Amino acid sequence: MKTIQEKLTFLAGERDITPWFKSLGFSTGVISHVMKGAQPGTDLLAALARTDRVDLDWLLLDKGVPYRVTRAMNDQYAITAIDKLLQAEDYGVAITHTADDSNLGVILHRRTEYDFKDKSVDYTEAHVFVAGVSMATVHWLNEQGRGLWALLLSEKDMQRLENGHMGNNELFGFEDARKQRPGLMSKVKPSPYKDSVNEVREPGTEYQVLDNGSQSMAMQYQQLSTDNKNHVKAITEALLLSQKQQ
Repeated sequence: MKTIQEKLTFLAGERDITPWFKSLGFSTGVISHVMKGAQPGTDLLAALARTDRVDLDWLLLDKGVPYRVTRAMNDQYAITAIDKLLQAEDYGVAITHTADDSNLGVILHRRTEYDFKDKSVDYTEAHVFVAGVSMATVHWLNEQGRGLWALLLSEKDMQRLENGHMGNNELFGFEDARKQRPGLMSKVKPSPYKDSVNEVREPGTEYQVLDNGSQSMAMQYQQLSTDNKNHVKAITEALLLSQKQQ
């Protein structure tokens, strides 16, 4: 098990620890204290989770993955979660895809800020959706009149994004007192999918936003083990087959 200090070094990536933490509003004394072995305080933990999507269970308990991603079990789940966010804030929308379009994802992002002590911290808020996202989700986004962008990723980078190993610093770049790096999102292009999405959905298929009860059930399903998910799928398929035969 890696120490928290080793994990913070991993999260820093190409950034230097000191200017990175200073950009979040923390003093040199706090930085030195933490990197010498002290437990990060709640303010620092909250800043890491907010600005870089750091999964605190991974950082503190060695559970899960370094960066938070939403693994949607299907398009219905993805659409419901994305719609809730779009209703609350004006996010930019980027579709991540590989060269053969075999893997798709959605990144919602917006520039925002928060006040910490006497400093205003600017950052990019982001939400990443992967796994159960298909062209049906892209079609729905087009129907909402969203200005879509596309980010082409290599198979390796798409896998890293899906597995929670790509943070905001790599996606959006960073700038501090010592370094400046562009992120992968600097390579986005207008979405190429607008002319083809009408062919994706089966005739008569509709995707609707789930109510709170259904969304809660969907979230509980997502937390099941693979074996239990397979049991639920088998039962559901058997019930659907039974209904068709009646």
